[in-house]
Amino acid sequence: MRPLTVATAVFTALVLAGLTTGSAGAGTSFNARAAASSAGQDAYAPVFDKHGRLAGYASFKFRDPELFIVCDVRADGKGVTGTYRIRSLDIIKKRKDNNGSKPPCNKKRIPIKEGRIVEIRACLEDGKCSGWKEGRS
Repeated sequence: MRPLTVATAVFTALVLAGLTTGSAGAGTSFNARAAASSAGQDAYAPVFDKHGRLAGYASFKFRDPELFIVCDVRADGKGVTGTYRIRSLDIIKKRKDNNGSKPPCNKKRIPIKEGRIVEIRACLEDGKCSGWKEGRS
């Protein structure tokens, strides 16, 4: 009996997981684009004060259910507001954390269907914002 090569072992695992296209056997290929489009992806949107120091952030974690976190990490009197939007549903929600650097951060579970694009950003009360960062449920 021949030992399995790494490529054969990986391919066998993909077949068992149902991550191949076509029929089993020669010519079967892994559809990387389909797997990438359905795979969840975290997002992190830091916001910095006028001195370039981290002041807070918004974070999206793709779990079941997904988690949106807003965190103020600096006791500077400027709270942090995080915004998330679910692109295909035109849903926009905001959460605040304005307790300075004291825990806890503001956390919200957002149960949404797999594969949805979620955009997040963080803003300080003075209007300074991070850019929009993209995650996927």
